[in-house]
Amino acid sequence: MMRVRHSLLLLLLLTTAVRALLYAQDTRSLEQRLAQEFDYDDPKGTESRLAALSREAQAKGDIASLEEILTQVARAQALQGHLDEADRTLDRAAALSTEAVRPRVRLLIERGRLLRRQGHPQDARVSFEKAYETAAAAEQPGLAADAAHMLALMLPFEEARTWTDRGLVLAERSSDPTVRHWVGVLMNNWGERLDEQSDHEGAALAFARALAARRLENDPSVSRASEFALAVQLRKLGLAAQALAIQDRLQQEATSAKEPVGEILIEKVENLRALNRKDEARRAAEEALRSLLSQGAPAEQIDHLRSVLKDLSGGGSP
Repeated sequence: MMRVRHSLLLLLLLTTAVRALLYAQDTRSLEQRLAQEFDYDDPKGTESRLAALSREAQAKGDIASLEEILTQVARAQALQGHLDEADRTLDRAAALSTEAVRPRVRLLIERGRLLRRQGHPQDARVSFEKAYETAAAAEQPGLAADAAHMLALMLPFEEARTWTDRGLVLAERSSDPTVRHWVGVLMNNWGERLDEQSDHEGAALAFARALAARRLENDPSVSRASEFALAVQLRKLGLAAQALAIQDRLQQEATSAKEPVGEILIEKVENLRALNRKDEARRAAEEALRSLLSQGAPAEQIDHLRSVLKDLSGGGSP
C-alpha cells in the first residue's frame, strides 16, 4: 500500500511539473507571437491580426491567453485614438476569470497606458507601479521592465533615472531575447531624456548603448533609429563631420529598405550648416524639400525645411 501511495504521489508530482513546463512554453510562445504581430506603425492592421488571434484562443477555451491578447487589442485601439473602444476591450479582458499572472499584469500596464492617454497621469502611475510590483514578485522580468519603462517615460527626471535603472537591471540580467529587448528601449528613451536636459555627452552614450543592444536583436530598422539619434548628439557635440558620414550611410540603408528618410535628410542639412558648407546645405535642403513634398511627408518637416531654405537664401522665399 505504501509503495502504491508513493507511486501515485510521484505521478502527481511529475504531472504537475509537466503541466508547469507546458504552461511556461505556451506563455513564452504567446509572448513572442504578440511581439511579432504588434506593429506600432500599423495599429489598425495590428488590431485586426490580434482580434483573429483572440478568436482562436476563445475557440480553444484558453481564457488566460484570451485575456492577454485582448489587452494588446486594446493597446492597438488606443494607438488609433479609439480610447473608448480600448476602455471597453480592457473591461472585457478584466471580466474574464483567470488567476494567471501575465494577463493580470498586462491588464495593469495597458490600463496605465490608456489612463495616461486620457490625461490621468497619477492613476496611470499607480497602475504601472502595481504592474511592476506584481510582475517582479512573479518573476516576469519582461513585463516588469515594460512597466518600469512606462514610469521612466512619464515621471520627472530623477525618478525616471531610478525607473530606468530598475528596468535595466531586470533586462540585462536575463538571457531571454524578449526580455533583453528592453535594454535598447530603455536606453533609447533615457537618451531622449538626457537630450532634453542638454546633456549631449550622456545622451550620446545612452544612444550608443541602445544601438549595441538593438544590433543584437537583428532588426535593422530599430538599430537605424538609435544610430540616427546617436549621430544627432555627435553633431550637438561639435562632431558634425562624423555625424554627416553616419547620416549619409543611414540614408542609403533606409532608402534600400523603403523607409522614410525625411528626418535623415533634414539632419544632413543641419550637419552641412554646422560645417559652414552653406552652398551644399542649400542644395541639400532644396533636394530634401522636393523629395519630402513628393512623399507627402509630415507638415512640420516641410515647414522646417522651408524655414532653413529661407535662412540659407538670406531671407528670401525658397
